[in-house]
Amino acid sequence: KQNIGVQAQNSGAAQITNAGTINVSGTNAVGENIVAEAGHTAKITNTASSKIIVEETSANTATRNYGIYAEGRGTGKADVVVDGTLTLKGDNVIGAHARGNSAMDVNSNMTTVFDAKNQIAYYIHGGSATANVAALANNTDITTENSTLFRAEAGGTINAASLNVTASGKNAVILASNGKDANANKASTITVNNGTFNLTGNGATVALVSGGATGNLKGTATVADSAT
Repeated sequence: KQNIGVQAQNSGAAQITNAGTINVSGTNAVGENIVAEAGHTAKITNTASSKIIVEETSANTATRNYGIYAEGRGTGKADVVVDGTLTLKGDNVIGAHARGNSAMDVNSNMTTVFDAKNQIAYYIHGGSATANVAALANNTDITTENSTLFRAEAGGTINAASLNVTASGKNAVILASNGKDANANKASTITVNNGTFNLTGNGATVALVSGGATGNLKGTATVADSAT
């Protein structure tokens, strides 16, 4: 059984806002669940004061905990606005996830904190799933082993404005783009316009592109690699 903190399902024009703190713990748990079935819409907006903390007590990756899970099914459209602070404290947890026909907007003052290993902060899955990331005002440091900041999978699309990211964790990945949506014949794509990327962790990577996916660094991309 999945445990859910806040759910917006087929909520239409209802204004659902999180300005407080959501703690996700246990296993197979979701802080915010946004579901839009065919012909419906659903949306949750997180404000600058919101805090989502994702922990995990199980090593089973089939029942990962999620801070945010947005899914649009068929013609349904799920939207989420991500702001405030997202803290990943458990192994294998996922911070914010969009799949199906869904859109995620990551606001400029968003703060992302890593604190465990094998974590994904923003995970976009499927040919109709997109994330639009504003120019982030706060430097993000991927401090944990085998963790990823942005991942596009199975045709997902991530468009990011200016980024300033440090990858200090062992084998940390800033951008991961993998595979394609076979039904839509659409490759996963990550595009970043202007970025400063500091690699200080052993084996850290700016962009990992595989399975016919694409990754684009446009404008000015500065990479400093001081890893040992």
